[in-house]
Amino acid sequence: MDTSRRSFLHNSHAWTQGTISILIIALFSVFMSCQKDAPETPPHHGMLKRVLHYQSSKDTFPASISEYEYDSKDKLVRIQEKDAFELFKYNQQGQLSLKSVYQINGDGSTLSDSTSYSYQNGNLIFEELIYLPPTNSSIESYQTKYEYEDSKLTRKKEYMDHQFRRLTKYKYSGSLCIRENQYYDSIGSYMDAYKIHIYENDQLSMSNFIITQGGDTVVQVIYYLYDENGNLITESAEPAWETATWFSYINRYEYY
Repeated sequence: MDTSRRSFLHNSHAWTQGTISILIIALFSVFMSCQKDAPETPPHHGMLKRVLHYQSSKDTFPASISEYEYDSKDKLVRIQEKDAFELFKYNQQGQLSLKSVYQINGDGSTLSDSTSYSYQNGNLIFEELIYLPPTNSSIESYQTKYEYEDSKLTRKKEYMDHQFRRLTKYKYSGSLCIRENQYYDSIGSYMDAYKIHIYENDQLSMSNFIITQGGDTVVQVIYYLYDENGNLITESAEPAWETATWFSYINRYEYY
């Protein structure tokens, strides 16, 4: 998701391994990003066909490709990748109820994890990701609870194996989410990181991911680019210092 705007501070610090680990975990937590519907698809007028994932702007070929399939009612039912695929099921209200992820192997495919979704008054209020054995992680499940005011997502609470992990608070300007504050305590007294969203003509044009350890430091900037029909066509993430290459990626979106 991008447009041409570039003038950013690149702060350099001596980072400890512990701080780097915290940053990686925090980055993975922003995928929900003011969205309450799952699975997440970018804003578009046409149906998403493929997403090409690149590790950096220097890459000629994508590291992976996700292909999207729909049913006769234009609901997403499958995302196919080279070594895995996701299947989606819906309830009678047309809301996503279950996502299942399968790993492809020589003998066929194996269910690796599943995510269930619960709703109230049309809003997603709870989801649970459960890993199926075998797994290389000591974590067996993730839970996420969502809270709303006037149908706007205002708080998200994350848990690992039912143990509290993180709180995110959302701030809005009108209907647009402009900021996400992340806390590592359940009452929101200690902010560890935050994300700022910038819009042009009501379209998300840039997001800044910032940590607050030792002062505010930009660690990643994400740009969003749209076509003339308002379809998101490029989402490019850039790290705020040269050695943090794991914060870099480019997604290119194609539509039917």
